[in-house]
Amino acid sequence: MDGTLLSSNACMLDESIYRLNRMICDGLMFTFVTARDWLSSREIMSEVNLTLPVSVCNGRAVVDFQTGKMQKGYYIKSDKVMKIIQTAYQYSLFPNISVYHQGRIQTCYVAVHQRSNRDYYLNRLKMKESMTFQVPSINEAITENVISIAFVDSRDKIRKFCAAFDYKNQESLSIHVYNDPFDKTIEIVDILSDTASKGVAASDIANLCGIFAKEQIVSFGNDENDIELLKASGTGVAVGDNLGLLAEYTAICLNYQEGLSVLDFLEQHFYNKNYERKVVIQK
Repeated sequence: MDGTLLSSNACMLDESIYRLNRMICDGLMFTFVTARDWLSSREIMSEVNLTLPVSVCNGRAVVDFQTGKMQKGYYIKSDKVMKIIQTAYQYSLFPNISVYHQGRIQTCYVAVHQRSNRDYYLNRLKMKESMTFQVPSINEAITENVISIAFVDSRDKIRKFCAAFDYKNQESLSIHVYNDPFDKTIEIVDILSDTASKGVAASDIANLCGIFAKEQIVSFGNDENDIELLKASGTGVAVGDNLGLLAEYTAICLNYQEGLSVLDFLEQHFYNKNYERKVVIQK
């Protein structure tokens, strides 16, 4: 969603919401595959009338958008979870864990009262009771059915953790390090199982919708972690000005225009008289 459908403020423009809902009402099969967790995605996309399953956590969980009920999950091995958490604790890093819990995907916050920004997390726990829960200490962190582990902190602490964890040489894990888009002094580490990808998630969602040929999938991406998504699609569309390797996997490139270029493409494609039943997957 970020860098394709969302605005530069990480939200959907009112115009985008209106146009997308109009197409969904007219029969467009629309969903998304995102690196965001379900809680964040649910907040951002709450005004879109989504009916298909969606995928969060970089393709590791396929869930019902409204309820968070799990439909497919790819989990981190429990021994790896404990090693990650114990290493992070040495640097006072506290994880946000996406986990299959009580029949749905939820966000578990560990050791909230030890965090410098504890009021923010306490407020989220209060406001999002059915989507979040907390455990008081590292020793009580959940290690089973974990979909993703994320840390958000200063660049210095994140890089010390990555070096100590030897993150580039960890079997069975896929580890991504990002810059916070709104604060360049902050970095985000996202740790997942390596048994899935955005491309796997696209196929999972299509199959749940009764679509079994990739020629019936249209997808959008803006980053190299979207390559597998475009490869799993009959029509892959790259969005942005600095596409790097992504441009090698598609013949269609759009400028990023706060989400509107994606909507323009969708309307032209969807309302074409030769349109066939397809599922559109937004990165």
